[in-house]
Amino acid sequence: MFNETMYKFLLAIIILITLLIRWYYRFKFYHKTQKVASSFKTREIVIAGSIGLSFFIPIILYYTDKLRFFNLNFPISVRILGGFFLLLNTLFLGWIHYTLGKNWSPILEIHKEQTLIISGPYKYVRHPMYTSLLFYTLGLPLLSSNWLMGLLPFISFIGVYSIRIPSEEQMMMSVFGKQYQFYMEKTKRIIPFLF
Repeated sequence: MFNETMYKFLLAIIILITLLIRWYYRFKFYHKTQKVASSFKTREIVIAGSIGLSFFIPIILYYTDKLRFFNLNFPISVRILGGFFLLLNTLFLGWIHYTLGKNWSPILEIHKEQTLIISGPYKYVRHPMYTSLLFYTLGLPLLSSNWLMGLLPFISFIGVYSIRIPSEEQMMMSVFGKQYQFYMEKTKRIIPFLF
């Protein structure tokens, strides 16, 4: 009933929905906001490019069947679970963007109308966008049944987590001060109640 073409089609749909969410919010808000502060702009562009490449290189190779050597031979149930997990995560990403609205930026920067968001997914974690990124690194190898599909994105996630989040929190502290400090004391970074 299920074959590799169907898994690839499902992954293509998930990727398309994810890109549409990102592009929609980028064009709706990002180009309309006036930036007043930016942190390490060149570094941010490199980080964003690295994240993109770490996800899309394995995905492109998956579609060319050049990753067969790294197959895990998961049963159909695990692969369907991976697809369902990725679809839920894509909805989660939409919720994050909807909650952020005009506050979203693809790089670390502050604009004139910036507000501190502590509702929606931000009620539970300070960095749900990174939570979503982590979930993609877990769901991709399940759906594709290929460990390399998760390895490169996960390495990228570790780099982003260790470099970008401290800079982001420092920038938010410089803008929102005690309000952000209080928010940090009430929430975890990426996993509710744990981490």
